[in-house]
Amino acid sequence: MNRRPNYGMTGCMMFMLACGLCLWILPRLGRLLLLAGGLVGFAIVALVVALIVYSLKGSGSSTTETKRADLAPEQAELINNGKSKVVSIRSNLGKIHDSEIREAGYSICRTCDRIFKALIEQPKSIASARQFLTYYLPTINLILEKYEKVERSGTDSGKMAEKVRSYLNDVDKALKKFYTNLFEDEKLDLTVEMEAMTMAVKRDGLITDDELRQELSSAASGKTQAIELTL
Repeated sequence: MNRRPNYGMTGCMMFMLACGLCLWILPRLGRLLLLAGGLVGFAIVALVVALIVYSLKGSGSSTTETKRADLAPEQAELINNGKSKVVSIRSNLGKIHDSEIREAGYSICRTCDRIFKALIEQPKSIASARQFLTYYLPTINLILEKYEKVERSGTDSGKMAEKVRSYLNDVDKALKKFYTNLFEDEKLDLTVEMEAMTMAVKRDGLITDDELRQELSSAASGKTQAIELTL
């Protein structure tokens, strides 16, 4: 009489072996999952902290720049308030759909950035820029803010957009001229210094009128020629 295999015993042994493997693997797997989750969580926290630090650094960069320039407190406040208005202008431009208005507005912002840099380098010019800082910039920002609401409402037939474009282009031209004017004193000082130096070398006999005229003529024709100094 053939004996049948004892499948019940074999099944029990396999079940016990599987349970043993699970008890051995699961704790280790759990630790691995916990470690992986911790690393991912740490990476997320580090990224959030980095973004916050970058944001704070960007928002405080203008203040730091004015502090490095050693401006008077009132001058630094005027510059920083002006820069905050340009930030608002850029924010409003980002909400406007009209590409020509956006481009004209961004051109104004770039001109303003150059003006701020010039004012920080030439604190004496800040007094003459008070109108620009306290009136022009807030007004530009207000107009863009109001136009964005009109555009969003869908009630503009196109005439208001045309007026805003023309207005921004005129303002951009005016600000570019204002920026150029900030360097008029430096241009005048440069001219005076060059004329004084020329008179000095002529008086000391280091250069003659003929040599000077020859050099100026060569410079005008695009040809440069070294001037020999008479010692």
